[in-house]
Amino acid sequence: FLLHSIYSLYSEIVKYIYVLNINYNLRKSESQKESEIVKNYCYGKNINLISRNIDFMPEGKSIQAYARKIRLEEASKIKNEFDIDYIFTGHHIGDYIETEFYKIFMGNGLLSLTNFNFSNNFFIRPLLNIYKKDITDYLDKNSIPYGVDSSNLENKYKRNIIRNKIFPVISEYFPYFFKNSFTSFRNISSTSYILIKNFIKHNDWCAVKNNTLIIKDDFYKLSSEDKQTIIYIFFNLYLKDVRFSRG
Repeated sequence: FLLHSIYSLYSEIVKYIYVLNINYNLRKSESQKESEIVKNYCYGKNINLISRNIDFMPEGKSIQAYARKIRLEEASKIKNEFDIDYIFTGHHIGDYIETEFYKIFMGNGLLSLTNFNFSNNFFIRPLLNIYKKDITDYLDKNSIPYGVDSSNLENKYKRNIIRNKIFPVISEYFPYFFKNSFTSFRNISSTSYILIKNFIKHNDWCAVKNNTLIIKDDFYKLSSEDKQTIIYIFFNLYLKDVRFSRG
């Protein structure tokens, strides 16, 4: 849907559009079918396609986390190689609400609720307020082929449990759950950003001058977690083109 929308709006600059398709080979023929859908669409529209095949997934690690790591690494490589300004992803409102609740259930702090936005540095998520049903309805109505990830129906992943078990129950009693949650999380995100920005500018542990983080003596008396948080906030606010995590 995202690719079709971008092409429909900007077909005159198609030579500047690059599509990254990664086949993790986790769902065998289903994964191959999805790759073929992307390939056929790109070739039919003369869109640049870059394909990656991943044949190894490490044992003992989260498959979803590892797959995400690969996506970010490959996208960053392509951005640098072809001098790309922005990377668009197809996350919709369901992905957004699921991610924010997952963070809450995992005990993440306020800071984590500020980093999944319509744009983060060079990552753009234009569909973040669009419902999945509206997307599939459009694709069906216009006979545009798309793949369905059957692994999303398996409740062996925590995110899938949120999506398949928790959300349906909540939505049954609160019909506007997704819409209201989206509004609440956006408000939390914008308010948190202001508070965090003021926090790093006015404290006893560090200072910012000419986009440089100046560490004060009291900084070294803080816990490791507090030190990481301050450094994380600094990078998030002042080094916009750097992709990083708190790890």
